Amino acid sequence: MRVARSSRARAGCVTGCLTRLMVGLLIFGLLALIAFTVILVRSNRIAPPITGGLSEALEDQRAAIGPVSVVPPASDYSGGLLVFTTRGNSPRPALSYLDGDPPAVRWDSAPLSGEQAPIPPALSGDLVYLTDGARLQALSLTDGERRWSAELSAAIPPGCATCLQPLDGAVAALTEDQTLQVLSAEDGEMLWQAALQTLPRGLSVIGGSPAAVDTLPETGGSALLIFDVLSGAEQQRIAPRCETDGAVETLSPGSPLLLDTASGALYALFGFEQHGCAQRWDTARGRLIWSASFPLETSGWPRTWTSTGPLLGASAIYLAGADGAAILAIDTASGSLSTLLRSAAYRLDPWALEDDTLLVHAERRDSLESDELWGIDAVSGELLWQHPITRDNSSWTAHRAANSFAAIQLLADPPRLQVALLDAQRGVPLRQRTVPLGSAAWTGTIWTEDTAWLTIGALYAVDLRTGIPTQVWSPP
Repeated sequence: MRVARSSRARAGCVTGCLTRLMVGLLIFGLLALIAFTVILVRSNRIAPPITGGLSEALEDQRAAIGPVSVVPPASDYSGGLLVFTTRGNSPRPALSYLDGDPPAVRWDSAPLSGEQAPIPPALSGDLVYLTDGARLQALSLTDGERRWSAELSAAIPPGCATCLQPLDGAVAALTEDQTLQVLSAEDGEMLWQAALQTLPRGLSVIGGSPAAVDTLPETGGSALLIFDVLSGAEQQRIAPRCETDGAVETLSPGSPLLLDTASGALYALFGFEQHGCAQRWDTARGRLIWSASFPLETSGWPRTWTSTGPLLGASAIYLAGADGAAILAIDTASGSLSTLLRSAAYRLDPWALEDDTLLVHAERRDSLESDELWGIDAVSGELLWQHPITRDNSSWTAHRAANSFAAIQLLADPPRLQVALLDAQRGVPLRQRTVPLGSAAWTGTIWTEDTAWLTIGALYAVDLRTGIPTQVWSPP
């Protein structure tokens, strides 16, 4: 049986079907749009609304590494900081120049090869000398543009912060193939080079001329050789040597040489077989002022030198005795030797001098959990005070400050920086500050007259007058 429908009923059916069809198409379109968006997000073709894009933001994240170089203000620039920085996940550092308040990156060098830890740059006027392997380049301090580039005979020895030295109109580089090279500051042309018998521990500048310790084949000892800047001719030879009871001691490549730039006096400390020797030389005339020798068995003279080395004061040289069992003092006017302090329980090392108080690092021989800072009278050797330092997997350092000593410690879990200013005479804390850190990688420390510059991922400045640490530059 057929059922007949009117024209109005048929029209209602058509309208309902069209409505259901449009709703279905709309739902299908929304589902397709959602699926397409998910695909784009997973393929990193779109990202949440981060300024510059997510990949650019990650790429621009920076960290500072190594010690900073402080750029003093001049007539055409206000001064700033030179520091190596890494960007994103790249291990290749670049040299960055920061200036302003707060400091911001003015320019970056091209990334270095990253084959070894970067050597600190050398600054001379408006030029920044930077090495990358065996390549030496001169950059403009103003904008970082490269003025010239030159190839050295080899790379600078790893970790040798003094092996690149600016001179008047030139720059000197000591390379790991035992070669001293001097190049023109104007265009990087090689002025001269000298092959050395042994690789010195560092490069000095005495009276504006490059100087290095080298072995003398004819004597078997070593001498400080001072070269003419322009020609490379040997300008002066200082060969410390002392003889006592038929025993001869000579300078060795690792012997400490202390230069007093104000007076031009050079102090040489050497000898480790039968006698210890100390000498004072006049570098302007190459003349020996005084010489003193001390029996090793009775004087406590060290046979090896600590990494911190002797400390030159206004009237005395302070050094750690044999095996760190004593603090010795050499009078700079006469060369006489005295023992300031002895200890059987501690290993002693002089660190800093403020007025008449000598700061000594005292490390317990029977414990690895704690260190101590001692303040001793630099004349009498009297122990004035003791300040404990709890290691607890932390790193720390100390230095002189204004009428005090600054003890700076990086504490772990969580990372935080603790600064204490200790009264030089009494050792009591004058001020203490603690700030949280975003990193526990302490890679550089530079002390100036009133500031300690710390590189701990970011850059921190510790005011040595107030003891207040401030984060002066951080990654964006």
